[in-house]
Parts: sequence; structure tokens; C-alpha cells
Amino acid sequence: MSEVVFWMRLGRQRQLERDGHEELDEFLGPNAGYGALVRTSLMRREAQCCPYERYFGHVPTPAGDRYLLYDGEHHLIMVREGMGEALRSVLSTDPMPKAVYHANYEPRGTRGVPEALRTMPDPEELPDVERAKALRWYRYHGYHLFDVLRSARGLKAQHLLTSGLCRPNEPGTDPHEVPLVPVGMGERLLRLVGRWNLLLVRPGMALQIEELVDPRSAGYWTSCPL
Repeated sequence: MSEVVFWMRLGRQRQLERDGHEELDEFLGPNAGYGALVRTSLMRREAQCCPYERYFGHVPTPAGDRYLLYDGEHHLIMVREGMGEALRSVLSTDPMPKAVYHANYEPRGTRGVPEALRTMPDPEELPDVERAKALRWYRYHGYHLFDVLRSARGLKAQHLLTSGLCRPNEPGTDPHEVPLVPVGMGERLLRLVGRWNLLLVRPGMALQIEELVDPRSAGYWTSCPL
């Protein structure tokens, strides 16, 4: 970021600190990363489009708003006054602390595309209003459709079957029914929402899935420093 932007952002940060809030990176400490925040659905990643960018495009989710104050104008994330211990308590529930996560990993492999088009189909274009609402909710809580990985990262349904993360679904009467059901480790990485026929990648688990089913493809990210 430019010098002018830096000082403007720092000035806003100091103002918020005087109000009792703490900047997120300073709260987390060096090398902590955002994996736990994403896996606990407190943050999600969207396109980097701000000159103040510091968090690799990560922003709080609706659940994260309780603990995190987001200044969108300066792209500044603060831990709310008096919420530090509560936030650490939530982070201690990380469902997979050792899951590989890279803050700059892009599941769809594209940049500069509006987030609504980048991570999931536009809910407004879906014919079923209730399904659209459900999809919107999952999107803003950090989930991705598995189709994101399938179309952009080259992962196929067969990868999930051969790796043991999923089993074939029993054929039903719905022609749009998801043909896969997560099992074993797959249940920790994927979520099947049968009511809406959605196979979702759980928050922060996209790179972990790629690392399990196609280590060579994921190798660049798992070995790449920030």
C-alpha cells in the first residue's frame, strides 16, 4: 500500500484502539494465520479490491461480526472491545486445527471477479427462492460449492470416491440429486445439504481437500510462503 494509504489506515486504527478495540493481526500474533477464523465460520475470503488490503481479502462473516469490527473503508479488522477471550474460546473449537490453509489460496483460481460470481452462482438466478436463500446463507458463512473446485481446480467427483471421502448416493427420484455422500473424513471436509441438493466444501477446507485427493496440484500452495 502507498505511504498515504498506510498513514490514513494507521490513523484510523489508532482511533479504534483508543475506543478499546485491538487490531486483528496484533491480537492473533505472528504467523497465526486466518485458518482457524475461517474454519469456525468467523471469516471468509473474497476478492482483494481495496488499496488498504492487509488481510488477503478476508472479511468477517455474519457470525464473526459479534467479535470483529470491520471498517470497510480502510479494510481494517479489529477485535471488539471486551471480546478477546470470547473470540479465543470460539477459536479453540476449530474443527481441524492441523488442516492445511493458505491465506492467499484461491479455490476458483480467478482474481478480480465479483465475489458473488466467483465463489457460487448468483442466488438471484436460481429458480427456487428458498434454495437461493439457503445458498446465500452458506456463501456468506464461508462455504463453497464443490463445483467450484471441480470446474476451476480440476477436481472431479471420482477423486472424492477413490480417496474415500465420499460414497455414491442411492439413486432417488430427483434428477438434480447430488450423486455423492460424504463419509468418514469427508464429513469433516464436506457438507451435503440434501434438502437443497447442495454438496458444499466446509469453510477453510478447500485446500485440505485438494491436498488429500491431488497432492501434486496442491503442492504449490502447501509449500508456498505468504
